[in-house]
Amino acid sequence: MTGQLVNYGEFGRCLDVTDQKVAWPYLIAYPCKADPTRPVLWNQRFVHDPVTGLVTTPAPTGAHCLRAPTTTGGYVLTVPCNVSDTAQHWTKLGATGARATAYTITDVLGRCLSLGTPGETSGGLAQWSTITADSCDGSRVQKWNAPPQLAGAGVEGYRETTLDGEDD
Repeated sequence: MTGQLVNYGEFGRCLDVTDQKVAWPYLIAYPCKADPTRPVLWNQRFVHDPVTGLVTTPAPTGAHCLRAPTTTGGYVLTVPCNVSDTAQHWTKLGATGARATAYTITDVLGRCLSLGTPGETSGGLAQWSTITADSCDGSRVQKWNAPPQLAGAGVEGYRETTLDGEDD
């Protein structure tokens, strides 16, 4: 396991500490890093502790955790971990049997870790979605590490007829 949180709505993009700076004013969904010869860099590795609720990344300056914003739709940030800070407590769900709640990560207010609008309009960050905490709606942008969902197939609206058109 790489420790990456892959977004289902922008598949192939992972939760990323922007520019590898924990003090950046927002996180982004950035192309997932993969190099079979070495571990994924720290800025795309996140571990959820189900006991404390902390989602931790091993930043070079010490462990940092995801912190929920004070307002819905606000940016999720990385801050020094503090188990007493309830804004750092998250619940990570896998297959729940209900599409709306499956593969979500929610804060203590029940908001889902989600994708927001792109960040700065300059400096190369305009193409990457920001990471926000939004009202849960079951959408793909609120799914993390979800398995691929295959589309159902079927044939409808057809009937069998004779080719010659003659009646017996």
